[in-house]
Amino acid sequence: MSTLAGGLLVTSSPAGAGDTVSTLLDPDTGAVRWRQTGYPVSTGSGGVLFETPRAAGTGTVLAADPVSGAVRWSLPLPANGVAYRTGERGVTQIVLITADGRVAVHDAESGALVHAGRVPPAVDGVSYRFAQVVGDLLLVDGAPGTVTAYGLDRLDRRWTVPVESRAGTWFVECAGMLCIRDQTGGVRALDPATGEPTWVDDRWVGMAPVGGRLLGAEPGVGLELELVVLDPATGRSLARLGRWRTTGFESDPSRLLGLRRLPGDRTLVGALDVAAGEARIRAVLPGSWDDCADSGTALVCLRPSGGLMIWPVSP
Repeated sequence: MSTLAGGLLVTSSPAGAGDTVSTLLDPDTGAVRWRQTGYPVSTGSGGVLFETPRAAGTGTVLAADPVSGAVRWSLPLPANGVAYRTGERGVTQIVLITADGRVAVHDAESGALVHAGRVPPAVDGVSYRFAQVVGDLLLVDGAPGTVTAYGLDRLDRRWTVPVESRAGTWFVECAGMLCIRDQTGGVRALDPATGEPTWVDDRWVGMAPVGGRLLGAEPGVGLELELVVLDPATGRSLARLGRWRTTGFESDPSRLLGLRRLPGDRTLVGALDVAAGEARIRAVLPGSWDDCADSGTALVCLRPSGGLMIWPVSP
């Protein structure tokens, strides 16, 4: 769930095969304003993209008018899919890379081609294992067991680092740093300018940039994790927020919520203020909930059996 053009944008996937569908609802009545196929991606200008990956050559990324849902433009997706360059408020550029090393960078607002160039082709000639954009870097694999960073603006080679070949490894933006994550947990932070390691910590099973800080997660109870605010430059713990399941919008730190099961079939909702290093109680809701969003004057939660529940709450 997210907010768009004064409405509530709800995204769902059908059972079995089928495309993801996004629906914009009127927050007061629940009436459907429009529907669009694809997973929504917010742009830095307040617009919205919809990504629909399919078999090579048939997937698309398109821009829709936030008010009407009408398609403004679309681009075909290569086999590696799409990567995005993001700013403080959302996606600013769309990056498409083909297996033969062709790179095309498009403006996220107009779809216009900003520039194009080349990097070395995928080793197997079919697809890259890594084809990610983090900050102003394009990361692609070259020689086995390595990843090379290129400056996105000129596609100039910056540095190469060894990366373990096991599955489930990926790069993420870490509030100004570059982090390597994998499915087994732990974080390795790199200097994005040089690729040199700055800190390593095996405690974290989850990690996300929120504002200018990092939100790290340690094992807790079930899906509820122990959340800690970290300094991105050093990995040092700055504050503990307690045990929560996160929900809301990590892209908007003012909307990040934590949920915790309480006895008597109730759910505690906390507003997670990462900048201040504290969690403030927002509400205690009857029943069990796994996904909620905060509009400022209402909490909107997904029913476990489907549908939405809306509670008015004080700002």
